[in-house]
Amino acid sequence: MADKAKGILRSRLGKVKEVPSVTDTEELLPIFDELHKRARRARSGDFVNLMGHCLAYLSKVLVQAKAEKELVETYRQSLKDFATRKNSGLNAHFFQDFIRRSPTAVWSLRKDILELSDSAVNPYRRCQLLQLGEALVNAHLGAVRFPSSALSFLILNSKLEPGYHGCSFVLG
Repeated sequence: MADKAKGILRSRLGKVKEVPSVTDTEELLPIFDELHKRARRARSGDFVNLMGHCLAYLSKVLVQAKAEKELVETYRQSLKDFATRKNSGLNAHFFQDFIRRSPTAVWSLRKDILELSDSAVNPYRRCQLLQLGEALVNAHLGAVRFPSSALSFLILNSKLEPGYHGCSFVLG
């Protein structure tokens, strides 16, 4: 039964090209926040991935409704949970999906990603956070136009030495 539900949600939400237009986000934002809270407490990677698909759909609706500030703040809280709490139910794929689908909305989290990498719960999370930063920069570099601060972010990270925070790679 659970597999059928996952299949239906993935096929329905993954193929949607148009999203409903919402002018009042008062009802949608509490649902969005609650889905994030459930994803943070999840014990199953499949459940987190499913929540990620649902949240990606709702993110499109919120971006269209000009509620990017609230959207980013909720993701900021989830990113902090992922970085600082060892038992967080979230995984890097949860954020990579958001970066891939909404690179302009998530761009304001670039400083948070770097700062949280310094206070990450362990070296593995540090590496994951730096990989998220790399994915964010790559998403912007792949676009025709990207914020000028993308170049600053890239230059900052290209100066990192191998072994930075336990990682064996250099971003750049």
